[in-house]
Amino acid sequence: FYNFYQNFMIIKKTKIVKVLSSHILFGLLVFYFILHPLTMAIYGFECAQEKYTFNELLSMMGVILSKTFSFEMLPMSYIFIVVGIIFGLISGLYWFNILHKKVINQRQHRILNADALILIKNGENNYVEFKSSIRYDFLKKTTNRDLELVIAKTIVGFMNAQGGKLIIGVEDNMDIIGLQKDMNTLKHKNPDGYERKVYEIIATYIGAEFSSLCQVDFHKINDEFICIIRINNSKEPVYMSVSNKTTFYLRTGNSTNPLTVRETVKYLKIRKHE
Repeated sequence: FYNFYQNFMIIKKTKIVKVLSSHILFGLLVFYFILHPLTMAIYGFECAQEKYTFNELLSMMGVILSKTFSFEMLPMSYIFIVVGIIFGLISGLYWFNILHKKVINQRQHRILNADALILIKNGENNYVEFKSSIRYDFLKKTTNRDLELVIAKTIVGFMNAQGGKLIIGVEDNMDIIGLQKDMNTLKHKNPDGYERKVYEIIATYIGAEFSSLCQVDFHKINDEFICIIRINNSKEPVYMSVSNKTTFYLRTGNSTNPLTVRETVKYLKIRKHE
């Protein structure tokens, strides 16, 4: 392990040196060979534009530019070289920080994808539910808005229990089918549009105030996107409302079931004393 750590640090330091060296060299070249003569030309032009004709100015610019890299301009050259090095160093550090964050994000993404795959392989239980889609009916091969009610029911059930994870894009037999057909039913056929639709379902059938209990994430497994809705349990009872009819759902085992009024009251009393 120690040897692996040593090799990793050597590679990391080498990468830092390469990034910083390239940026420092670029900054030095830009400031010394471009900005330095350009500054001299602008300064000479401003000082002489009222005294000379255009052709004379052009000739003078040639003289000024030829002196830019002469020995007598060495102090100013040093200034531009130092500024270029500093600029390159800052640029290199900033660029390396971006690369470092990108590597960390990619690593976290791989870990999350691995966790998602483990969740799927473990199957449905008290805290995990699979759904093929939120709108696309794979049997009828068309959009079916009634499926949104199934999604809302599942989310309410988790909120009224101990919370859980609703994984969309996975069949009951744990086959990953992805979200593409589901996304095609939306106006915005991308993960952002899909996420907005999920929160729209929550706001419509449950209540916008409960949206904060849910977190929507997307993972790519076997070249297919899946959606994981992480649902926290609610401190107060949550009801699903459809056509002015409210229903209390509860996650029990690997299924979500409606409770009668009597069962709901009894359950809430039990939970209050837990």
